[in-house]
Amino acid sequence: MEMTESVEMAISQLSHGNTNGAMQTLKAAIRLVHDRKVRNDGGYCIHGHLMSLTNTYLRPDGYRECRQCIADRKSRYRATAGAVKPCRVCGGPRRREASGLVRCRACATKREARRRKAAA
Repeated sequence: MEMTESVEMAISQLSHGNTNGAMQTLKAAIRLVHDRKVRNDGGYCIHGHLMSLTNTYLRPDGYRECRQCIADRKSRYRATAGAVKPCRVCGGPRRREASGLVRCRACATKREARRRKAAA
């Protein structure tokens, strides 16, 4: 996307009352023009997505990120956020106990048997 196209898009957003989107587009266009890292073709992220004005997110610290990569990262996180990881000892499924601990039932049973044997 050319600089003129992004400015025209921002003007059309302003005319439709979308001031927040227009300001973001204008800020992104200005920062990308002043960013010496951007090539004339817009460049590509490390995963091969085009770093156009609409696909580039500028973080408050000035770092540029690909919006598609951000979306992919969020979807991967959401897919695994509630998943319970397998036991590191035996690989079995772990369960959350009433005390709040997450334990593997097989390993907990073996642990209790060792404790009983040691106490006897």
